Amino acid sequence: MSTKKNQSARILNAQTQLLNFKIQQLNMINNLTGALGDNNHYVAIKDIFLSKFDPNDHVSVSIFFGGENQKGSSTLKILKTAEQSKFISQSTENINIGECKDLAGQILDIESSITDTNGNAEQNDTILTIKINIGLREVYKDQHTITVGEAGTSSFTHYITFY
Repeated sequence: MSTKKNQSARILNAQTQLLNFKIQQLNMINNLTGALGDNNHYVAIKDIFLSKFDPNDHVSVSIFFGGENQKGSSTLKILKTAEQSKFISQSTENINIGECKDLAGQILDIESSITDTNGNAEQNDTILTIKINIGLREVYKDQHTITVGEAGTSSFTHYITFY
């Protein structure tokens, strides 16, 4: 009987955590609603399920700033953890953010901005590519282009929830 109680408690706890994460996602969407109307801001929200991977598999993020003469930067942060944010100012591959077992139930926030520095009014596309790999397998890829005015800046927000 005690085993069934423990199992029921674990299931209830897991369901409560999932509900809390969904509420947090809805709050993030609600907070970003104003940004969605801005043509220079892109928002992406993605769920990644870790159950089909080995708990010891490493999760890595690659960030590429594209476009001709574009200057970009990104900050990566696992929300609600004591881990420090990671800042990059050039395209970077395979930034290790942890193992599957440590990321289950966590949200990765990637905030990026790209500024047009080419001085050419004809080529003002800012391009950001985000890739997430688990082990050797690519599980997420998002590439988005925003056309800005000369010397304009675009911003990108990615919320990745790991289950």
